[in-house]
Amino acid sequence: MPGDGLVGRRLAVTAVHAEIDRAVTGLGGVLLLVGDAGMGKTALAGEAVGYARAHGATAVWGTCWEGEGAPGYWPWIQVARELTSDVAAPEFTSAAGVLSDDAAARFRTYDLTARYLRRHADHGLVVVLDDLHWADVSSLRLLLFVARQLHDVGVLVIGTCRDVEFSAADGAVRLLLAELAGQSELIHLSGLATDEVGELIHKTTSERPPGALTRMVHERTAGNPFFVQQVARLLAARGTDLDHTSAGGVPPAVGEVLRRRLARLPSEVVDIAGTAAVIGTQVSIDTLTAVSGKALDDVLRALDILVPAGVLEPDAPGAVRFAHALFREVLYDGLSATTRAVLHLAVAESLEADRDAPAAEIAGHRVAALPAGDRARAVTALVEAAADAGERTAYDEAAGLLARAIEVAGGKGVVDLDTLCAGAEALRRAGQGPAARELFGIAAARARAAGDQVVLARAAFGAHRVPTRTETCRADVVALLEEALRGSPGGWLLTASLARELSDGPDRDHERAVRLAESAVAGARADGDNVALAYGLFALVDVRWRPGTATERLRLAAELATAATAAGETELLLEAKLSSLVARLELGDPAFADEVDGFVRLAERTGIPHYRYLALSRVATRATLTGPYELADELIENAAGYGERIDEPDTWGVEASQLIGLAMLRHDWTRVSALAATRGENLTPPEFTAHEQAWLLIEAGDHAAAAAVVSSLPQRSALYRWRHAALLTAEAELAAAVRDQKRCADLYQRLLPLADEFAVVAAAVFTTGPVSLQLGLLADALDRPEDAAAHLEDAAARSDRLGARLFAARARSELARITDRDTGNVFRRDGDVWTLGYAGLTVQLRDAKGLRDLAVLLATPGREVSAAELSGDQLPQLGADPVLDEHARAAYRARLAQLDDELAVADSDGDAQRSNRLSSERDALVQELAHATGLAGRRRRLGDNSERARSTVTARIRDTLNRIERVHPALGAHLRAGVSTGTWCSYRPAETVRWTVSRS
Repeated sequence: MPGDGLVGRRLAVTAVHAEIDRAVTGLGGVLLLVGDAGMGKTALAGEAVGYARAHGATAVWGTCWEGEGAPGYWPWIQVARELTSDVAAPEFTSAAGVLSDDAAARFRTYDLTARYLRRHADHGLVVVLDDLHWADVSSLRLLLFVARQLHDVGVLVIGTCRDVEFSAADGAVRLLLAELAGQSELIHLSGLATDEVGELIHKTTSERPPGALTRMVHERTAGNPFFVQQVARLLAARGTDLDHTSAGGVPPAVGEVLRRRLARLPSEVVDIAGTAAVIGTQVSIDTLTAVSGKALDDVLRALDILVPAGVLEPDAPGAVRFAHALFREVLYDGLSATTRAVLHLAVAESLEADRDAPAAEIAGHRVAALPAGDRARAVTALVEAAADAGERTAYDEAAGLLARAIEVAGGKGVVDLDTLCAGAEALRRAGQGPAARELFGIAAARARAAGDQVVLARAAFGAHRVPTRTETCRADVVALLEEALRGSPGGWLLTASLARELSDGPDRDHERAVRLAESAVAGARADGDNVALAYGLFALVDVRWRPGTATERLRLAAELATAATAAGETELLLEAKLSSLVARLELGDPAFADEVDGFVRLAERTGIPHYRYLALSRVATRATLTGPYELADELIENAAGYGERIDEPDTWGVEASQLIGLAMLRHDWTRVSALAATRGENLTPPEFTAHEQAWLLIEAGDHAAAAAVVSSLPQRSALYRWRHAALLTAEAELAAAVRDQKRCADLYQRLLPLADEFAVVAAAVFTTGPVSLQLGLLADALDRPEDAAAHLEDAAARSDRLGARLFAARARSELARITDRDTGNVFRRDGDVWTLGYAGLTVQLRDAKGLRDLAVLLATPGREVSAAELSGDQLPQLGADPVLDEHARAAYRARLAQLDDELAVADSDGDAQRSNRLSSERDALVQELAHATGLAGRRRRLGDNSERARSTVTARIRDTLNRIERVHPALGAHLRAGVSTGTWCSYRPAETVRWTVSRS
């Protein structure tokens, strides 16, 4: 039976076997085994490996490294080594280009690894990654990438993770583990029950313990299987009680157990085990022999004792590993500081003789050896390890190693400038902007003092690449670039960087920025410098960014993509794709959706936090075009949450802009403004506060006050380039809403040249839709219905072409509103909004079931329609108890009266969103009361369903007529006179009235 080999883990073993069976049939995934140290995660993974191999699958093992010595991708390196075959293994290395972030190399590593695993999955492949709580960031990112590829291939990755270390991990690791958990099957291993503790003691000692002893062991160990085993072995030998355990580190009682077990071993064997503890969790026998100073035979004899004792266990050929990390911790803690330092130095020197030894492992031992050994050599080892991490695109590890190198060297004011700049660049790539800016600033100051123009230029270029919040003053970066350029004439990278700095921000000089960008492109072409050419084209796209240039920028973006690819600059390739999707959105090009998908894929593959945020927020932008609103809200919130976690400077600005874009569509400025207030943020910049105020007044029904605010707005002759069109369209929405004809006429003329475009804010943060939509609103406000209709028809067609369903629906709704004024009587549904036109007045109401009932009746005047047909209910006979007691009925009626008052206010204010919410609640209450009330108000019994349809439909039609009367008294009176309700319902007006009815 499954689970017999592991006490108390029968269900867990069954679940693991099921996942392996799925992998053998070609359906893979990720399975996480989570629990405290000693809960049996590794044992369960080992059982899984045995089961997989017994069923014809391949099974391999990689273990994460606890200390600083391991390189990025360390567990994956072990997996690749163990999968010995003719299939080419990923090397986890890539040549780094000059000034390149090597994101492309990282993706190649990811893709090669995924394909490598696929090729080994013919009969199922199980990959165990042990101790993920100690995993490096690069290994976790690779695992996330691989996890997304496993749904159709027989690869099962089993990861083990301590939940305590999970919660205590640094920010990047914690976020990645959390994301991984969301994509995995989880098995949480907790402590054994009391009877299971007794079973484990029996299995360990071959003696059945008395109940009192079992309960004591369970209480002292919380059922931790490892602790129980260790205690049981000690009890079998000595019969002693347990000491009190603590939550952190090695529990004292367990530490004592382990130390006593070790004390039974020969001292020379324990010495070798202590040396192994310094080497690490996994121990090469050759390294152990070299460092211990013992003969190989002596080491092997010691291993022959340590393995049966359960301290060590065989690992890969020529290596052993500790059976549990607690053994290693106890042994390591038992060494004096001097002994540790001497041994670490010996390990480092031994590894340096091995050309295949990981650089990070050498560096870790060099640093741990201090003050023994040479400090400068330790710094060099850290720098070499960082370079190795960079070649593997493990930028987080590179940043950490370089930060350690700076610290070991004596600090930022002492370390050599190359290391300082490398540390700053690694921080930038890892998304740690403030820390990167600080190091670049220190490097620039030291280079200036030393007269080192090369480092000064490197620091200036690096400082330029660190992002800050839009419109933030960057005068210091501009000054640094100017200074570096004076000492480096012909520095096209610096020239392009200065052009971009001057194109934006409070100190912008657009004319000079254009000249600089053009000269950078020309100079780089002449010099044949692909990197500088790519940056020059990036700057040129930036300075050309204004309304009416989308076609030109689309061409430049394609050229930038080619140059970035040739230069190996993946960040610039991402910028090219971003520029392209912005231009396509402005043009209303249906290829926009594919451009977004391509950008998202590349951003995910590179894993750079900044670009991943841009991808998430632009997916949200697309949802504000396509809908539904709920999805757009969710995606905006998700992108903002990620941006806040990574400290992306523009997070709130982007979120607020997208919420404003949606507010223009669904008129919920009050809600959005309140949301900003709860965040302690301003929804709009100070110069646009009046716009927000005007919309709030419109939603409150105070059109006169709103018109006064709009009339006081300044007439802007020229607006900021990538905000120009959207700001004009936003002002057009306001002017049309209050029918400020003078302002409408001016805005109409200014927007007419942009009639073929979509108005877009920034890099596709949001759009106000096709400009023809606002032109239609302006023409309507100017009493030019034919022009308005033509513009709105064009807006709907352009929105359809782009797939912008929300804007297409709005354009058609506005068009219908204009058309309905001329066509008479209309009862039409558009999504969640009904347009009702009668006797020259058109109003809109949020959807309700009563409106749908009336539409059926108006569509077939004179025809009797059964209430059961209108309700659509199939009502079961449920018994004869009262549906509602008297108290509940009274409460329902009191709430209905309150809702009637609130609906009257909402409808008169034109607050469609609030009206919809209140109507939904009222419909539900009316239906409940209808279900509970029979003829003449008698309480309905649950089995009395013959009248339920009648009373339900009657109540909701009556409720809807009340709502209509509040906003359109003439229509309400007409319908109340012409509509009859009961078991059969009909519409029979006194005089024939022709209706245009639509229920779509």
